[in-house]
Amino acid sequence: MRTPNKHIVRSVTVVLLGSIAAACTTVQPPAPPKQVSIAPPPQPVAAARPAPRPAPAPRYHSMKQYEYVLAKHIFESNHGHTITGRLQPLLRAVVVLHFEVDGTGKVHDVQTWRAPEREADRLARASLVRTGDLPAPPPQWLRGGRLGITETWLFNSDGRFHLRALKPRQG
Repeated sequence: MRTPNKHIVRSVTVVLLGSIAAACTTVQPPAPPKQVSIAPPPQPVAAARPAPRPAPAPRYHSMKQYEYVLAKHIFESNHGHTITGRLQPLLRAVVVLHFEVDGTGKVHDVQTWRAPEREADRLARASLVRTGDLPAPPPQWLRGGRLGITETWLFNSDGRFHLRALKPRQG
C-alpha cells in the first residue's frame, strides 16, 4: 500500500479542522441599518434667568394705615358677603377677632375675643379663610416672626359684614 502524500494529508486535516471550528461558532445576524433622523440641530442653552424678585412691601406710616390696608383687602376679597353703603341702625352682631400675620402675609392663631353668637363668629372666620394671604407687614414690626392684629366685624341681620377699620357709616 502506498502512503498518501504528506502535503495532501496536511491539507485535508487543515480543511477538516477548519470546518469543525466553523461549525462550532454562531453566526451573528447582520446589524439593522441605522436610522437617520432629520432633527433640527440642538439649540444653544440659554442662560437661566433668575426668578423675578417679589415686589417690595409698601411702606406703612403707621399701624392704623396697615390695619386699614388689611381691612380693605379682607373686604374686597369677600365680594357678595359685605355691606356696601350704610349699616342698618341696629346691628345683628359685633365680632372681634385677634389673629397674627407672619412676614409672608399668612394668617395664624385666630382667636375670638367677642362674638354674641356662634354663627357670626363662623362667618367672620370664614371671611378670613376666603381672603387667603394678607399684605405682608413690615419686617421691623414683627415680634417672633408675627404681628398681632385685632379687627372688628360688624354684621347686618342678613349676615353681610363691614369692618371697623374702614369706618363704615351707620344709618
